[in-house]
Amino acid sequence: MCRKTKSLAVYILIFLIFGSLAAQEMVIPMVKTPFPVHGATWNKDGSIFAYTEENNIIVRDGSEYSLLQSIQTENGNLQFMEFTRFTEGSGDQLASLSEDNTLEIRILPNENPVNRASINSDNFPTAMAYNWNGNYLATADTGNSIYIYMQNYMTETLIERKSQVLNHVATNLSFSPDNKYLSVGCEDNQIYILDVSSGKVLYSMSYPNNMKVAPIFTKDSLGIIYPIKKKRVIVTDFYGNVLRQIKARKPVRSLSLSPDGDTLILNCEDNVFYFYSIQTGKYLGYIPRYSQAQLTCYAFDNAGKKLLQGYADGCIFILDVEEVFLLPGEKAPAFKLYVADDSTSMKGKNLDPRDLENRRGNRRPYFKSGHQIVIDSSFAVLPTPYMIAVSAGIGYKNYKWLKPFYVGAEVEPFIGFPTSQFPYSYKLRGGSIESPLLMGMKVYAPVGFAMKPLSNDLEVFGEVLLGTSLCQLWDRQFGDSRITSKVFPSFYIAGKVGLGWKFISVSVRGEYDTILQFSFSADVGFNINLPGG
Repeated sequence: MCRKTKSLAVYILIFLIFGSLAAQEMVIPMVKTPFPVHGATWNKDGSIFAYTEENNIIVRDGSEYSLLQSIQTENGNLQFMEFTRFTEGSGDQLASLSEDNTLEIRILPNENPVNRASINSDNFPTAMAYNWNGNYLATADTGNSIYIYMQNYMTETLIERKSQVLNHVATNLSFSPDNKYLSVGCEDNQIYILDVSSGKVLYSMSYPNNMKVAPIFTKDSLGIIYPIKKKRVIVTDFYGNVLRQIKARKPVRSLSLSPDGDTLILNCEDNVFYFYSIQTGKYLGYIPRYSQAQLTCYAFDNAGKKLLQGYADGCIFILDVEEVFLLPGEKAPAFKLYVADDSTSMKGKNLDPRDLENRRGNRRPYFKSGHQIVIDSSFAVLPTPYMIAVSAGIGYKNYKWLKPFYVGAEVEPFIGFPTSQFPYSYKLRGGSIESPLLMGMKVYAPVGFAMKPLSNDLEVFGEVLLGTSLCQLWDRQFGDSRITSKVFPSFYIAGKVGLGWKFISVSVRGEYDTILQFSFSADVGFNINLPGG
């Protein structure tokens, strides 16, 4: 009896220990969209936040995470979006910049824009900045132009000051806290400091733009902070005099300041946020990574207590900074994700991180948008007297012009192998060819249809390929002794269906050309998304 009592006590103790550990597991709230997140932003008091969902603005409650508004825009997918930190009058002022270079300003909850500027739609937007009180906005695009706008609250109009002073594309913009200056990081490896009221350049300094890191101003607006190497950040005045250097732990990807301006926050390539003292450069602590996906945007609220993180896989994490901040050497605790639905956080679901891509609710299928470089290879079964062919191709596809359809162009060299009992021989150029290889190239335009029925990573597609096939016979010799036939052109048509997962695709193809007749092939592709998609 005593032994049974002891065993029971041990089991109870083990249960209590595991229960205590489970109770200490941190819960991170998040919401999910099927698209990469290009913008995420808090309003002035942190009561609501907004994020992009292709061409939709999604607004949620900052505490309960319930869906408050879904605003559809009409100018293509949103590339940038930001609340002002302070707004005169009532409502929350939100600026958005779409892929066709249309700038819109809304005062939520009103869904209709109060101000709009249609910039040159031939150029793709590269940056947007909103100053502290919303009096000024600035945009940049691939036309080497910077546009500065002043808002007139009395007449609800935008007054444009175009500053076209650059010979290269500006990749980032930032207003100073006193609203007098605008910093511009440019592809010519320079930072330009512009006067906001006139748009004129006041200062410039060297800047390694290849790191794509936006410079920011110091809290007194008299200095600028930017990296000069992957792991080294400097604080300088406008004349380039270095006031301080801070050595980062990992390659830097973006910079931000705490609300009091005394702490520099470095977001690095490992998705970790590292905190440093501006005055001493001392490493203070960090916020660890909670996702393996690519971080595309983030925003601290005005008090520095909440952090939004938007990812390429469509996840938006809502972090409590005090809860997730860790001291140097402190290890991150275990965590689980709390996924809020559209109605209220109380009806959300606890979801394992591995299951995120399997949950999209009952949404309609979504369609691809953007541009891709396609690199693929195929294995084909040829009619006799040939046996098989292998090929490798490269091409381009445009998913934006005719959504949900796409068009493109591809070049695909191939080599065909004859059967072991090749029945023919050829007399060419004073010699003979027996069992020749079939060398060729297909040049075609794919026209297809692609959609994403289950997740943003999973794609189904079908396409028709139209073009020409060029081939010739080769005797497998190199140098002057080689013998080849002339090039035979033929009409080429094929049908193709397949599946894609992230950047990999597999497909099968039925082909016909006027020389080889009918054949079948299996393809494996590697897809590279281009900017602007």
